[in-house]
Amino acid sequence: MDKDKQTITFNESVKDKTIKLQDDQSITRIEDLSTELFVTIFSYLDCYEIYTAFSNLNYRFQQLLNSSRPLYKIQLNIATYRETFTNNYKQFLLDNSRNIYFMQLSAHLENGQFLLSLIINSSMSSLQSLHIYYIHSNLLVPILDKLTALPRLFSLSFIIANTYENIDHIYQLIFALPKLKSISLTINSIHSQSNLLTYTKKRRIE
Repeated sequence: MDKDKQTITFNESVKDKTIKLQDDQSITRIEDLSTELFVTIFSYLDCYEIYTAFSNLNYRFQQLLNSSRPLYKIQLNIATYRETFTNNYKQFLLDNSRNIYFMQLSAHLENGQFLLSLIINSSMSSLQSLHIYYIHSNLLVPILDKLTALPRLFSLSFIIANTYENIDHIYQLIFALPKLKSISLTINSIHSQSNLLTYTKKRRIE
């Protein structure tokens, strides 16, 4: 009886180790990680970094990148500041513009000009924060016209390059934005920068 008991205990122990080993093996491939984990990882990365690392890697990642799950941020950094976006990446941004929640760009750069056209010509229903540097006021007006339709835009920051044209109209468009909580508007001249408007909506304490 003791022998039988020992055998059962031994077999159960082996079974437990086998299950644990199988579980360990099941997460040795990156493809076996959960979708939720990848969405969390993507939230720490720039959209360009995500695209270059995971696009066309395999079917699962291609499906994930083009699904509604990930939210993307586009920001100026060493990798993208003077990078010329490929046609494939531009198409990826066009196809997934609804998933972009943060955008930071410099309007005088080639990729910045593309991103401005993206804002004007596509649906960006998830956009929450937008920062545009060195944009002329005549380009800012159509941008602000488009932003009035965005349901989640909470934060704006603009540096206007060397012009005061249409400034009254710009003010009107800014304060017409329904969800705006924070705005910074700066004029950039040759010698200095002048802050025209800074506003942050205070949260009500209940």
